[in-house]
Amino acid sequence: MSAFNFYDPSSWGVEDDNSCRAACDAQVAVFGKFLEEYEEKLDSLSSGCDYVWDPCLHPVSFELTVDDVTAAAESVPEISGDPVRKIVLVFTHLCDEMKSLIAEAENSFFDVLCLYGEGEPGIDEGNTEMMIGKFVAVLPELDAFVRRCRVVLNNCVLQLSAAFDPKAPVDVSNVHLVHVLQCFGGVLSTLYTLDEIIKLQPHILKHWITYKRLLKNVRREPNEFKVDNAKMSALIDLLRNLEDALLSDKIFVDSLADCSDTARVSEAGTKSKNHFAAEWKECLTLWVDQLDAQVGQTYELDRRLGQQLMALACCFVFYTSVVQGLDKKLVKQIWELQKKIPVVLLHAQHVWILDDFFVQHLGGFASVIDRRAMSSSAAFRSNYMQQKTASIGRDEVAYGVQVCTWTAKFEELSKLEPSKLRIEDMKRFANLFIQGILYAHRLSFTAKLILNVHARFVKPMSKADIACVCRLIELLQSIRATYHRHGMLVAEITGYVMQHLSFVALTTLAGVKKRLLNEKPSSRRSDILTALVLTEHALNGPVTKVKRLVAIIAMAFAPKTLTEGEFQALEKNLRKMEFLCDLGSSLEKACDGSFLYWHRVIIPIYFDDVLSCETNPHRIHEFFSALEDCIAPLSHCRHVQSDALSDRFCAEVMDALERQILLPLCNKIEVDLRLQTHCHLQLEERNPFSAPVADLSDFLRLRPLALGKFTLHVKKYVEDYLDKTFYTLTTIALHDWKTYGEMRSIARLKYGAETREAHLPSQTLEQGLDVLEIMRNLHIFVGKFAYNLNTQTFIEVSSNNKHLESIGIRHVANSIRTHGPGIMNTTVNITYQFLKKKFQIFSQFLFDDHIKSRLMKDVRYFKENKDSLGQKYPYDRAEEFNRGIRRLGLTPDGQTYLDKFRVLITQIGNAMGFVRMIRSGGLHSCGKAASFIPDLDTYGISVDNSDLLTNVGFKEMVEQAELSAETKEAGSSVDSVVAEICKRFTRGTQYFRLLVQVLGPVFRDGKHGHLKNFFIIIPPLTVNFVEHFIASQEMMLKRNCDGARFTDDGFAMGIAFILKLLNQYEDFDSLHWFTSAQSKLEKDAEISSSTADRVTPVVDSATLNKDAPTMTLTLKRLQKYQTELDLLRYNLSSARIFFQWATVDDGPQEPGSLRSSQQSLNKSL
Repeated sequence: MSAFNFYDPSSWGVEDDNSCRAACDAQVAVFGKFLEEYEEKLDSLSSGCDYVWDPCLHPVSFELTVDDVTAAAESVPEISGDPVRKIVLVFTHLCDEMKSLIAEAENSFFDVLCLYGEGEPGIDEGNTEMMIGKFVAVLPELDAFVRRCRVVLNNCVLQLSAAFDPKAPVDVSNVHLVHVLQCFGGVLSTLYTLDEIIKLQPHILKHWITYKRLLKNVRREPNEFKVDNAKMSALIDLLRNLEDALLSDKIFVDSLADCSDTARVSEAGTKSKNHFAAEWKECLTLWVDQLDAQVGQTYELDRRLGQQLMALACCFVFYTSVVQGLDKKLVKQIWELQKKIPVVLLHAQHVWILDDFFVQHLGGFASVIDRRAMSSSAAFRSNYMQQKTASIGRDEVAYGVQVCTWTAKFEELSKLEPSKLRIEDMKRFANLFIQGILYAHRLSFTAKLILNVHARFVKPMSKADIACVCRLIELLQSIRATYHRHGMLVAEITGYVMQHLSFVALTTLAGVKKRLLNEKPSSRRSDILTALVLTEHALNGPVTKVKRLVAIIAMAFAPKTLTEGEFQALEKNLRKMEFLCDLGSSLEKACDGSFLYWHRVIIPIYFDDVLSCETNPHRIHEFFSALEDCIAPLSHCRHVQSDALSDRFCAEVMDALERQILLPLCNKIEVDLRLQTHCHLQLEERNPFSAPVADLSDFLRLRPLALGKFTLHVKKYVEDYLDKTFYTLTTIALHDWKTYGEMRSIARLKYGAETREAHLPSQTLEQGLDVLEIMRNLHIFVGKFAYNLNTQTFIEVSSNNKHLESIGIRHVANSIRTHGPGIMNTTVNITYQFLKKKFQIFSQFLFDDHIKSRLMKDVRYFKENKDSLGQKYPYDRAEEFNRGIRRLGLTPDGQTYLDKFRVLITQIGNAMGFVRMIRSGGLHSCGKAASFIPDLDTYGISVDNSDLLTNVGFKEMVEQAELSAETKEAGSSVDSVVAEICKRFTRGTQYFRLLVQVLGPVFRDGKHGHLKNFFIIIPPLTVNFVEHFIASQEMMLKRNCDGARFTDDGFAMGIAFILKLLNQYEDFDSLHWFTSAQSKLEKDAEISSSTADRVTPVVDSATLNKDAPTMTLTLKRLQKYQTELDLLRYNLSSARIFFQWATVDDGPQEPGSLRSSQQSLNKSL
């Protein structure tokens, strides 16, 4: 048949013309364009997606296990008339069938039997009958399986009896088919495991009795249930037979008796007696020696050795039943093996112990092993488990180092090009692949051993031991992850390595064949050469499971042919090939985490450990990978819906995750956010060295956790929790809205948690006084609240409540947004009226004869003696002024007239501070409003600050769009509002300037000459203020803290304001008062220090010890006084900044309103 040519018109059945070629070119162009677009889409997808490996999500994967699709006969070359080939072929078939039966039991029956009773729906009537009714269908299948096992076992016994007949055509004098016995023992141990599972499953037998009672009731009244009585009787008979065969703990015993009868019958039919038993004993002896030598070897697995011991014990029991006698020597040899293999792991949580097995199934065992030896064996087993449990912590660390080293080597070798590998590289890869499998088996065996034995003997485990076991499971899953991550590389290199190992084995066999050909011909040599040819053929090409069996059984027919070195090398190569050929299935079996279902009580403890460690929470993904393995076996259950059982397990795990990790994590994050938000308060010390601060952000970086149908994203869960918490608590306490807003910002910056805004009403006010309430009671406010210059905050001095009221810029801004900006001018006007009243008292005090005369006397003294005083007002005269005022008398509340004057000035300063806070609150409110105004320059719109109602362009835009008249009016209103906001935000109102312009000229009028000496009273006032403030601070440490305060900057504000009104800054500065006071205090401190340090012979030590505390207190008092005086000087300097502009006459004035205010003030004064 000729090839099809796309461009050949004859291939299409049309004539050769240009139209056909043009159509073909068009289709090729379309197809090429499609490929180009498809490639671009793939590139865009790959560039937009990061590489994320997830062992649970692998739509495409490599299968590393070779499945045999050919029969054993095709794996054995044709050698006409050679009996060795036939024998090898027969036993290969039998071994393959027996291994298939073992795998079938593990996959089809073990899980079904173990899971019965799990997820029991409850104690409702009919639930038990429903469960056992669904489960009954399993029993005929199990019965058929057991019968099939017995058929295969009997066939194996017959074939072994015929093969070892002395009259057989093949000389088997030195041939020992140990591998066949191992498969035979494996099937027997499988049947024994079925008995153990059923016996230890309480629900099956209990529910079976209930089900039989139900069937008897149905048979008693067939008409009522509409059933055929004959069929019902047949069903009951069938169930009775199934119960007798399967549920009576006789599967293993009956199979053993059946095989023993077959062996005795077959041996009786041969001409030579006891040949079968003798060969069986020889194989068992070799098997014991091999098993004893294999314990502790590099390429041996603990679980495999345990299975071999169990199979050996089953074969020995079979041998004992055949010969009907007990070989004491062999019993002791097998019994000694339990010192190296104390416990054997069965399926799920079941374990097997040699002592118990022999006591149950080996008659006369007590006569060989006495009670003392049995007690010693039990003590040894208990001690062994205690040592394993005690060393689990050290083992976990050692395994962690080994697995990390192995992973690093794997990653390093993965960079090599597979097509350019050398022999050394192949050996390294082979050893690395096998080493990973060995690590996985040892980790799995250690974890299962500790968990199963503690569950079997009901021994408690500490949380630390459980955490170590869980970390072993994490290491186990990390090994599987490494193989899965490099699946393509493993699949490619495994073929190369298998070829190399086959080549090495074939080279060894070729040398042996060459040596045999030089020997004298004989039938024995012919049989050995045939066995070697069969082995070579099996190792040539792909090495499958059947071919490996052929090689193992064929080599048994060539005993003592290889030297010790050749045999060890060949055995090592075959062992490596076995590992690599079954790499995929062996990896899955070793890394299978389904055993966690039977020990799921440790899952909450593991979650506690993950949260408490707080380091590397990403390891939880490995543990979830192990939990995912539990879902597949749950699908085998037959008594309930498999989906319901798996969903129940997944929900149980997710509930534990939420209870043990998510909710505590959310609480910790919330507490951390609160501490960060309130870090300005006096909190407990958080020293990262003594108490390390946990970094919980790694938990929020976890990938979504998937288990079955459930998926949970930790970050999303925390975000939802914070959203719910912030919203709920904000609705409860609306005044905390900003606190939770700050917590949202910290959560976004520190943890990357994107929370949603609460969208609560924007008119919410923080807790505090309203500006309108303050205006109505301004005279009370300035007396009950103390002003802080730096934070612009008023704090209540004393209160009958357990808290103090405070008001700041945010409160004022909220009031302005609530009541409108018009309250700002109203507040300034009310403050002006308040100042008028206060300045009347101020003027009357300075006009008093006692005060005025003292001030004039001090002014005259300073002018006359300022040169001798160093241009400094003396501190002593200030103190003398205070003492003189005190002599004038006290008020009923115990204050001097100077105290009253100080309070008056402080109230004036508080009023000015309130004005300043009103202006700052207005700017704050305008700033908030201006944040919603777009960048006007972007739209080509300008704002002229000189005109309040400048048209900023919205009206012109509406007119250009030719919209309605209402829209044009709205645009004009928008222009006005925007211009007003921009003007207030950019310029603001200088309320201090306005007040100084109103009050300044009146105070400096000649009619008020008694005010010109105000500056000279400031030194006594400062002394009075400092003494009062120190006393107020000391009151804070007392139980009765009435009058206590920690800030009172209104005094400095009032002094600065009055000095500006009277234009006396230069007069006050000429006093150099603060310099004089500092010099005086330093001198006093120096005198006190020198007095304390001076020692004279006249004063004895007792007097010195008595005066020392007094001197120390004096020094502390002076230092405290100096500190407060310095703070007052700083505050006064800061307050003067608010009034630093040209003289009051230089500023712009509004003639009408300003002049009327000045006239009104003159009348008041």
